[in-house]
Amino acid sequence: MKQSIWKFALPIIDGREPITLTVPAGTRFISGGSQNGNIIIWGLCPQHDLRENREIIIFGTGWDISKEYADRLTFIATCQAPNNLVWHVFEVSAF
Repeated sequence: MKQSIWKFALPIIDGREPITLTVPAGTRFISGGSQNGNIIIWGLCPQHDLRENREIIIFGTGWDISKEYADRLTFIATCQAPNNLVWHVFEVSAF
């Protein structure tokens, strides 16, 4: 199946709640960074019409990570914003 790389912009929120992204089913997140002041992740996406929701969460350096998420995180990227803040982006897996 053909695949392409998609870009997903993330809002920077306080890390207490995940961000829900609707992506092509089977997307594999491959990288992240800062672009034009936004936190971005890129995913390798199958080219089909099936979609799924994926949960992404962002933590700043030194922030507490609740027990609710600690064992369910898959690292995607660390991103430095133009204001020198550093953000760590994870996917939250299902229970």
